[in-house]
This record gives sequence, structure tokens and C-alpha cells, in this order.
Amino acid sequence: MKKFLILLLSGLAPMLFAGTYTVLDSTVVINANGQVTTKTVFVQNDKHQFIKQDTYTLQNGQLKLSTATRSEYDVYGHCSLSETTSYFDDVATSGTRLIYEYDSQKLLWSKIYVYSQGEWELNQGSDYYYDKNDNVIKLIHSYNYDYGYTYDQMTTFAYDKGVRIADTIRSYNQEESIWNYPSKLHRYEYDSNGRDSITTELYYNSSLEMWEEKYKTVYAYDDDGRYVSRVDWRKLEDWEPYTMYNEHKNSNNGFIMYESYNYSNGNWIGSIKSDYTYNSDNTINSYIVYQFIEGTWAYQNKMEYDYSQSPLIILGRYFNFVNNWQISFLYYSYYHEEVSAIDTVSIDATFDVSKPAYDLQGRLVDVQSYHGIVIQDGHKFLR
Repeated sequence: MKKFLILLLSGLAPMLFAGTYTVLDSTVVINANGQVTTKTVFVQNDKHQFIKQDTYTLQNGQLKLSTATRSEYDVYGHCSLSETTSYFDDVATSGTRLIYEYDSQKLLWSKIYVYSQGEWELNQGSDYYYDKNDNVIKLIHSYNYDYGYTYDQMTTFAYDKGVRIADTIRSYNQEESIWNYPSKLHRYEYDSNGRDSITTELYYNSSLEMWEEKYKTVYAYDDDGRYVSRVDWRKLEDWEPYTMYNEHKNSNNGFIMYESYNYSNGNWIGSIKSDYTYNSDNTINSYIVYQFIEGTWAYQNKMEYDYSQSPLIILGRYFNFVNNWQISFLYYSYYHEEVSAIDTVSIDATFDVSKPAYDLQGRLVDVQSYHGIVIQDGHKFLR
């Protein structure tokens, strides 16, 4: 079973391999004083699906359970239950429970419960209906109002040869117990290659008894068929652009940029941008985030990555920009093939630098300088 460890450390770089509370299948945050402030432990089933996630935070000087998440799956691999409960001082304070029901590959219904005053109460739910080709043709959303659980909104879908071309939304009239006339319509258009071309949003004008176009999004692709941009338009007296999203990537670098339209001068003005560099194996080498401030692009933050193969170790350095680049935290990940790690690791064990430790092949290692998984007194640690 493949495992993945993420370690976030604040403070100075020498702390990266000095942490002694870190074990497999967990995320640990350590403050500048070397104190563990947050620990999250993950459990997976034999299909690599997360079935449990417990987060502990520092409360009154002790690590105590703050959130607990558990998930269940049906025979087809669909999540049938996801439940998250929040705790403070070992007492449950709030929570959310999602339940899903499937018929083979089709989602039939879902319900959301919230934890209130010691009980799980039904909050809202959705029911799905299909045609003979298993296309969703109707989605009804219900809500638990003060006067009871009742219909809230219905969306119906239209298809052309199995391709969705429109959906309409209508609300439920609680006083008359009937569905109101559709109030919103989405229309979908595609290019000759089946890619998104134009999505239009229309609203029903009850006075004129007609649909009116209000918003649309236009998509663009380069000559190689790669998605490169979308422009959002709104219709006042005529169509006017108001936001644009652009992205570009080649083998060495790329960028993502958001812009807004300035109607006074007819120009696009940048708002936020990310520049990326890539390694030869398509992994990210670094990225820098900018924000457009007072007519110029200003640094916001950046991330730099170092990779080591066999086993794969990723070290990320996250920086904020305040007059100059200042490191904020270190991100450390370790990727390995341990089969029994999740069953044999003790999450409360503490590594002792005065005792001998061994690698996975049973060889004695230098506990001060070794980087990787070590075994000590029957427990596994990452050094």
C-alpha cells in the first residue's frame, strides 16, 4: 500500500529533520519552539480510500481531538457516508453527516444532517431522476424549514444525442404547494470537437413573458486544442465583457492570470497572476503569485520545490513577500511502499536520539544524520 506523509514546519530549516513526534500517515504542524500544535492522522482501506481522519490541536497545553471524520463506501466504491464532528475539550460541539444512496452507478438521493444539541437533525436533501440512457433529467432539492422538510428547488435537464444542452431552475411555492414557473435557464453550446464553446444564462421576465439573456461565458483553445481562456460577459444594453481567465503552459513554464475589464479606457486590467516553472518530468519546480496593485504586479508569495528520487522526497519552501522574501513554513513529503505501516505505527511514540535505530532493511543508521524511515523499539519514524 502506498503511503504519503506531509509535514509542515514553521521556523528555521534545521528543524526539518529534528522533529521527533512525526510518524507515518499523519500531518504534523510544529511551532518555532518545537512544540506540536496540530496533528492529523489518516487511515485508508485496502482500496486506498480514506475511511478515518482525526485531527488533534493544542488545548490547554494538551493535544486533544478537535475534528473527527469517518467515511464508508459501497461495493462500487462510491462514498455512502461521510461524517465530520468537531470537538472542544473532548466534547462534541457541531458536525455534518452526508448520506448517499446509489443504484449501481447512479446516485439516487443524498441527505445532509447537522449535529445540534446532541442530536443529528435532517437539514436538506437531493433526489435524482434519470432517463433510459441514465442521463439525469431532474434534480429536486428539499430543505428542512421551520415548518418541516419540504421541496425547495427543482432543476430539469435537456439533452441532444446524450449531450446536455440546457437546464432550467424553478422554485417551490410553499403557500400554494405548486412549482413556480422556471426562473433561470442555462444554455450550453459546443464547438465541432465537442468542447465547451459558449454557456449562456437567461432569466425569465414575467412582465414580458419571455426569456432574457443576462450572462455568458465564451471559451477559447489554442491550435493544439488546449484550453487557454474564458471571458465572462454581461448584457446591459449590449453585451459587455467584465472578467477574463487565461492560462498557458509549455514544457518549461506557464502562467495563470485573472483580469477585469476597464470600461473607461477599454483595456483589460490584471488582478492576480501565478507564474510556474516545471521540471523535465512535468513536476512543478516553483511558482510565484502576484497581485496587481497601483498599476504594477507586486509579489505576494512563492513556493520552491526540491525533489530527491528513491525514495521520493519533496521539500517545499513557502515564502511571503514583505519588502523581501521571508520563509513562512517548510513542506515535507515522503512517498514509499510500506504495506504494514498503517497497522504497525504507534502515533504516540516518541523518537529517542540516545537509542539505536535501524532502516527498513535492519541496518544500523546514524540517528543524527539519517534521512528516511527508521525503526526504533518496534515503531517507525521519519527522520
